[in-house]
Amino acid sequence: MKKYISIIMVLILALGVFAACGKKDGKNDETTTEPFVSEKLSDGDFDYETLPDGSAKVVAYKYNPGKGELHIPEAIGTVAVTAIADSAFENATNIREIYLPKSIKSIGSKAFKGSSLTKIITTSCKDLTSIGDEAFADCKNLIQADISASVTSIGKNAFANDDAIVSLVFRGKAPLKLTADMFTGAKIRTIFTDYEIKEIKTFAEEMGFGYKVNG
Repeated sequence: MKKYISIIMVLILALGVFAACGKKDGKNDETTTEPFVSEKLSDGDFDYETLPDGSAKVVAYKYNPGKGELHIPEAIGTVAVTAIADSAFENATNIREIYLPKSIKSIGSKAFKGSSLTKIITTSCKDLTSIGDEAFADCKNLIQADISASVTSIGKNAFANDDAIVSLVFRGKAPLKLTADMFTGAKIRTIFTDYEIKEIKTFAEEMGFGYKVNG
């Protein structure tokens, strides 16, 4: 009997050793991810911050009284410029026209709010999908806005209180839905589209805006 008990004890000990050897150290299973730290970049006119995907966003404009027409570059060195940050140009003076590179994908909230902008052209931005809340609000001198066909989202009050817009152009087949809260307090003479779009025509009529098809 004692012989059998001894054999059983030996088997139990052997199984225990085997299990311990097969168990992985929990510390080895852990993967440590370093928190993303944005890099600050700069050129003659703008300051930038890098994004987690390796691209960059414009975060500030270096005021230059001699420049009314601004061209944001497509890249800083090898880093693509893909976004305009929230409030990047808010209340910026002496900006008349700004041209965005084709690499831009988004325009942040209040990006140009209260600026002296007169014209915004985004037709080269084939990947631009979103324009944030109040992006162009309170731009009292804005007379023309040309919006890329790729845009599918425009935020609340994006053009609020803009009372000088003569031409608001939506390119392509304009897949986005226009709502009254995008234009709170705005006065727009005419909305243009490249194709006749019943929904936008109806919207323009309800808002008291003119509507025309280009060409």
